Amino acid sequence: MEADVPGPGSRGVVVDVRAAAINPIDYKVVSGGMGADESKLPLPVGLEVADVVSAVGPDAAGPGRPVQVGDEVVVYLVEGAGTRTR
Repeated sequence: MEADVPGPGSRGVVVDVRAAAINPIDYKVVSGGMGADESKLPLPVGLEVADVVSAVGPDAAGPGRPVQVGDEVVVYLVEGAGTRTR
């Protein structure tokens, strides 16, 4: 499935995701172990992704230097990382 991806915000980046992690907590979420509120369906799974930065906002900064297109990154705490598509 493909979808339009908006450009990055001022301090944001766009990452072409080819790998997303699914962890034991995701099993708990989808199996109802964290509640079964149907109004919250579909449930997002995954919290981290990895790949290459494809666009950078003008004020984006990494931990040691500015982020650049082509940087390999791991992004943590992206709710629904395992269910997002380009």
